[in-house]
Amino acid sequence: MLQGAVLLLSLLPALAGAQIAVPNAAPSAAVTGAPDWATALRQAVAACWNTGALSPEARATAVTLRVGFDDEARPLPDGITLRAGAPVSPAARETYASARRALIRCGAAGYPLPPAARALGQVMDLTFDPATMVLR
Repeated sequence: MLQGAVLLLSLLPALAGAQIAVPNAAPSAAVTGAPDWATALRQAVAACWNTGALSPEARATAVTLRVGFDDEARPLPDGITLRAGAPVSPAARETYASARRALIRCGAAGYPLPPAARALGQVMDLTFDPATMVLR
């Protein structure tokens, strides 16, 4: 079982907000995040994510990463895993590796997460869809 909260956040341009769901908590414990921090997180990762280097198959493959953060809102490299059923395609592995590098590179100084999401052990599920990013 996961410790801390799980944030489901889509890294898509249409992101309007995010919801933090706390496992084993009453339904009222869910907190809706402000769109400004969710958008800032998406933009920070997108700035480091080089989707232009992906193969055509990988650019057409969305993946969800489970990401652990420290109390400074920096991603924990060993805490980034691909959330997928088996088997995982080579395109999904390529997209995962690229998204993981972007998370680590841009998150070295921490991400602009709200205080409630900065707790040690915070885990988020982030969906990366290269088809929605601008190639660079």
